[in-house]
Amino acid sequence: MPCREACPQKAFAETIYIREDHGIEALPGRGGVYSRVRCDQQMTVDNAAAEMIAIEGQGEPAKRVRFCRACELACPAGSL
Repeated sequence: MPCREACPQKAFAETIYIREDHGIEALPGRGGVYSRVRCDQQMTVDNAAAEMIAIEGQGEPAKRVRFCRACELACPAGSL
């Protein structure tokens, strides 16, 4: 799955959630392989790399964060 392989933090690398433990069928990453902690680590990196930009009509600049989205952009499901 290219979307899972695209993650720079390897947030889909291992099974974290098990159906029997949580009593639900719909697990994060479908099979229980999504690590929100690892994804949050990338968002922290992205937030630290944010830039301040001028916004028309506002007196003060605002922070623009370019979040990773590597998994979302690599996933073929969204291109159908």
